[in-house]
Amino acid sequence: MTVTLACRCWFMLGWVLWMGFIPVPLPAQPETLGARRPLLSGPLSLTEAVRRASEESLEVQIAQQELRSARAETGIAEATRLPLLTLGSAYTLASNPFFYTLSTGPGNIPRNSAGEFNLGLSLPLYTGGRLEAQVAQAAAERDAAQKDVAIVRLEAVLAVKQAYFQALLAQTQVATYQEYVAQRAASLKNTRERFAVGKVPRVYILRDETELATARQTLLAAGTLYQGALADLKRALGVNPASDFTLSDTLKEPSQDADLAQALGQAQQNNPELSALALRVIASEAQVQAASATFLPQVNLYAQGELRTPESDGFGNGGSLVVAATLPVLDFGSRAAAVEKAQANLKKAQLQRETKEQELAQRVTRAWLEMQQARETIQLTQAGIATASEEHRLAQERYAVGRSIQVEVLDSSVALLRARLEGIKALYDYNLALAHLEQTTGVGLPD
Repeated sequence: MTVTLACRCWFMLGWVLWMGFIPVPLPAQPETLGARRPLLSGPLSLTEAVRRASEESLEVQIAQQELRSARAETGIAEATRLPLLTLGSAYTLASNPFFYTLSTGPGNIPRNSAGEFNLGLSLPLYTGGRLEAQVAQAAAERDAAQKDVAIVRLEAVLAVKQAYFQALLAQTQVATYQEYVAQRAASLKNTRERFAVGKVPRVYILRDETELATARQTLLAAGTLYQGALADLKRALGVNPASDFTLSDTLKEPSQDADLAQALGQAQQNNPELSALALRVIASEAQVQAASATFLPQVNLYAQGELRTPESDGFGNGGSLVVAATLPVLDFGSRAAAVEKAQANLKKAQLQRETKEQELAQRVTRAWLEMQQARETIQLTQAGIATASEEHRLAQERYAVGRSIQVEVLDSSVALLRARLEGIKALYDYNLALAHLEQTTGVGLPD
């Protein structure tokens, strides 16, 4: 009994020690959303953000795979015009003898088993232009897919510019509110000092405290908007949500912009949406040609060589060369319907191109007008900021010598804050309108 209990104790101790040396796998932790994406840190310029969006965004990668597929379709279409070589083999094993025909030697020899190898060659000689049209259609679709990649890249660039400008706007607003909170805190401190010596009533302190509390609430809301704008920017960039970067650029000041006629000309020449639709018109024309070619004879060359190997005496091989021409006589309107469908697709593509031209002209015009409006608004807000700054300075001077009341100073400070915020918003509107104009004219991609 004692020996048995001791053995059990030693066994349990050994098992515990052994398990201590065996690594126990921990339960897998769930992967954080977006953890597979690149992690950014440090300063981020608008140029770098645009580069990342145009090259690395998931939408661009998807479009590139569509282009890869279109290129493969072009290769498939081109291969149909080339010779097709096939190699085949067969082995027959039967329970009863069967007659096996040889190309040379005795005619029919009964065999229980036989093997055969054949080499075949086919080549289209004349298809009425059908294969050539299919190649042209695939090539046009391939080129259109290339333009689709440019379209997606422009959309990705616009999205990241919008997010970057929105983050810059929120960041500038936060800085403006921080400065305003500091001013209100200093004003409250001064009011308390003046109240302590009996120069102002207590209601002035209450008003300053209320204004400071309101300013701090607004600053908190602005900070929340800034963090949300950064989240939108990370999504547009396609990076890890845990990325911690700062914005190194500022909102761009107005410069000498192209006139409307020049912008419309750039869109006509460079916009990839318009180019893609023009290529799809070409593809549809080729589709009509391919469908019409089915009404013409289809001539093909077939060549075949055979090697037969019976198990007993006897050996045979042979070959054949055939030129075959086919022409459907009655197909109950199938070919005519295919032509009609191709012609409808062609007309649709032409109408889509015309619609896109009108839509593009509208978008360019609106973006250009919004940019001009923002430019004029910036000039007006700059004048308003100068006026509000001077009125605030005078109100402070009058209040310091007792010639005005606190409300006047508060009103002037709020007016100055509003003017500065309007100036920031006008600058943001200008940059955003410029980004829309660059996207519609097709000049917004990095080199």
